[in-house]
Amino acid sequence: GDETLVLCVASDQKLCSYVKANNINHCIVNCQENNLLQRYLQCAEQKKASHIIRITADCPLIDSTWIERVSDALDKFDYASNTMHRTVIDGDDVQGISKTALDWYAKKIPEEEHLFSHIECDMLFRDAFIQNGFTIEALVHEKTMIENPFHPLTKRSIDTKEDLERVRRYYEDTTKS
Repeated sequence: GDETLVLCVASDQKLCSYVKANNINHCIVNCQENNLLQRYLQCAEQKKASHIIRITADCPLIDSTWIERVSDALDKFDYASNTMHRTVIDGDDVQGISKTALDWYAKKIPEEEHLFSHIECDMLFRDAFIQNGFTIEALVHEKTMIENPFHPLTKRSIDTKEDLERVRRYYEDTTKS
């Protein structure tokens, strides 16, 4: 079903307190903050998830269409992403993986901060993933191929203070309409 879930590291007491106080669906995990893979594994176990969709906090204005497309692709594939062939603007990044594939991935890459980079960027790892029976769907922008998805004028992810200000202005402009 449609469900929002906030993933919290136990050491982030401020976030843990906030989600509890505001009755937000959440998952609190105990691991190193920079071990993103362990966070996802623990949360998937706690929630008994069959699939995991990754949306990062630096993409607050993500187009929900991409989330739906990845979710739909996970009905047929073990891994789906719109970042393998970059045709979407920076800020619409979304990835999804089956729990079975995530478990396999964790055995090969026991600790990782930049999740799924091995599937997306390492051809040998990707080949091993496929040879072990897992399937991949690389989603692309259907209407137009964006020539430079990292162009500073279209970027909607937040990596710097300047990015935050630009995204705030963009959000204010779009909500006024």
